Amino acid sequence: MISILIPTYDEDVTALATALSKQAKALDEKAEVLICDQAPNGSHQLSNLKLNALSNVEYLLWNEKSGRSANRNYLAERASNEWLLFLDSDTQVISDDFLKSFADRKEKGHAICGKMVYSEEDPGPEMRLRWKYGRAREMKSAKQRNVRPFSSFLSYCFLIHKRDFDKVKFDEQIVEYGHEDTLFGKRLAHEFITPIHTDIPLLHTGLIPPSNFLDKVRQSVRSLNQLTERGLVDEDFKLYHTQQRLAKYRFDYLLALFYRIFHKAMEAQLCGAHPSLMVLDLYKLSYFCTFRKGVKTSSKTLRS
Repeated sequence: MISILIPTYDEDVTALATALSKQAKALDEKAEVLICDQAPNGSHQLSNLKLNALSNVEYLLWNEKSGRSANRNYLAERASNEWLLFLDSDTQVISDDFLKSFADRKEKGHAICGKMVYSEEDPGPEMRLRWKYGRAREMKSAKQRNVRPFSSFLSYCFLIHKRDFDKVKFDEQIVEYGHEDTLFGKRLAHEFITPIHTDIPLLHTGLIPPSNFLDKVRQSVRSLNQLTERGLVDEDFKLYHTQQRLAKYRFDYLLALFYRIFHKAMEAQLCGAHPSLMVLDLYKLSYFCTFRKGVKTSSKTLRS
């Protein structure tokens, strides 16, 4: 018995929910699709509400708490089945046996993780940075991810028993984008719930313009800084680990100054036709150093 849980914020999930509903009906076990939209006055509500006409789909509106972590926890509470399959809303099912592949791999004490897939077709400069990052950093085989199963965990697509999920849950204090997956992976390790990474594919369709992607990058860095202040960050967080190594020689202070002087130039490069992932790494690290060293940067820059 599987509950497919999809947190969203003002996105059209009609195609995704319809495909999952069709596959759910074909399973030899009870299945439901629950979608929770946190947008109070979203532009896609009317089209998404029509999904309630499907026998095994329920579209919910809920904005009592902010953030994807709270949304996922709420969906888990509403689920009526013992197995929970979490999926991101900006995805597309590309295999006819997607749900069956997860149903056949159910195993208590484990989190069964699917594979994030990106299109091979270059989307052009207006979406290239996000596409290039995804293919280079996120689209990894099961063999690669199983080398370090906990640190490779992504909430993008995973199956877990409800009893196991109740032991870990997502940290609802993380409201901004970023690092909830890393923290959840550490909670899995603490409870001896091992992620098993598979090559069950799910296409990522949520490509966004580079300026929007950089907004999310900065949100992610701010989230990491907040987690650091809460004492929840250790050497498993790569950005923090690198900053700590630099701090031994005060190089992190120099990088913080570098961000203050050159962040506009880096943003211009990343928003151009040929974005460099090395520049992106430097951008993230130098931005994080501004928080760790307390270098004064305009409030507008830090929020943007």
